[in-house]
Amino acid sequence: MKRSEAIRKIVTDHEGALVFSNGLTSRTAQAVAHRPGNLYLLHAMGESQSVAKGIASAMPHLSVTCVRGDGEALMGRAGEHVQPDIHTHTLANGMYETTGGQPLPHPVWTDPIEPDDQKYPIPGDPKANVREFMAWLEQRRTQCES
Repeated sequence: MKRSEAIRKIVTDHEGALVFSNGLTSRTAQAVAHRPGNLYLLHAMGESQSVAKGIASAMPHLSVTCVRGDGEALMGRAGEHVQPDIHTHTLANGMYETTGGQPLPHPVWTDPIEPDDQKYPIPGDPKANVREFMAWLEQRRTQCES
């Protein structure tokens, strides 16, 4: 399965908040499966699990899903020690693809994704994504309070 296909399936399968890790995961998600409940962490290498954990802790009624690459997952291991109810999908390709394709020192996932044939551009305005995501979260919060 290609990265873009995996991301489309994840977005289809999860209705709550989706936190996408830096680099190719965020760029691909915005290009092929954007929706207001997606948060793209373009420059937060290793932090997607921590951000997802923060959202889940602040809004326990909300389903939160973290989508990350395997290199980002290895960098962000510190964020995994206390898990609230977070779904995590790791898109494994055995390399740090965002930084040039260096192989991972210890590939730990055995069902890798295939590379996409297309390269996706860096999304235009990260602040606009954060504003859209925060507005989406506020709607969810007020729905739960009523």
